[in-house]
Amino acid sequence: MTKYALKGRKIAIVYVNYNCASYIDHSIRTLKENIEHDFHIVVVDNSSEDECRTVCDEKGAKYVDAGGNLGFAGGCNLGVTSINWGWDYVLFMNPDAYCDMDFLSPMLQVMENNEEYGILGPLIRKAPDGGIWYAGSTMQWWRGGPKHVYDDRFINSGSTVVDVPFVSGCCMLIRRSAWAEAGPMDNSYFLYFEDTDFNERVKRRGYKVGFVPGVRVMHEESTSTTYQSSLFLYYFSRNRILYMKKWAPREQYVLFLMYDFLVKIPGSWAVFGVMRFSPSRALAFTKGAIDGIYGRKGAKSI
Repeated sequence: MTKYALKGRKIAIVYVNYNCASYIDHSIRTLKENIEHDFHIVVVDNSSEDECRTVCDEKGAKYVDAGGNLGFAGGCNLGVTSINWGWDYVLFMNPDAYCDMDFLSPMLQVMENNEEYGILGPLIRKAPDGGIWYAGSTMQWWRGGPKHVYDDRFINSGSTVVDVPFVSGCCMLIRRSAWAEAGPMDNSYFLYFEDTDFNERVKRRGYKVGFVPGVRVMHEESTSTTYQSSLFLYYFSRNRILYMKKWAPREQYVLFLMYDFLVKIPGSWAVFGVMRFSPSRALAFTKGAIDGIYGRKGAKSI
């Protein structure tokens, strides 16, 4: 019998796959080995081939063919709508995230004890070295919104839960009422900042967002879209502007644009164009910023 009094709450865990079948196989195995509370798994497959179907059959997960690449937000939304039983909480989990402890049951208990929280997230450490990938967040509008915390300021706070402006979609537990009131994720972002936008919408509905420092998951960063690839740089640059335009106070948005176009874009050309001999990546970052200014959304060919 679980030590957490969760009153029979029903939990759905949703993965969005894009060419990461082996990672999902490993992640699901670690969930089954470590999580005490019962849960149901849904895998939405954005890949061109149904590479996760066998994994789902072997692991007892529900397989959902997206019929094409819907992006992260579109996959998450489809995963939720495909749940054909009553659920109380949904956990979005990246394919490249896995656990070595029961991180979920304590977060569920925090949710049960604190109805004001709509979203919770655990400590996320990098695999395999154990460095911090996410340990809460802070808000700096002029620099582009919420930023990950990479130190132990919140870990050592002594609190069960810490109020933060943002929880990463890498591992994000959501209360059903918060999802219903905020609505599905905005799939016009396609990749990156859709989780940031969703956090903001949940907060605007009166819920809190919290970091639970006492539990952790591990994360093998950027397996489906390589970190600092042209694809990553384009969507990150574009979507940060789309997010800021939508949510930032007007004066902070103007300061951010000055910072972006006077510091970040020239810096991208110095780093990628000159130091790393990769002008295509600097161009992708610049093009993303321009498309963000013009409000261009959705999937783009890079």
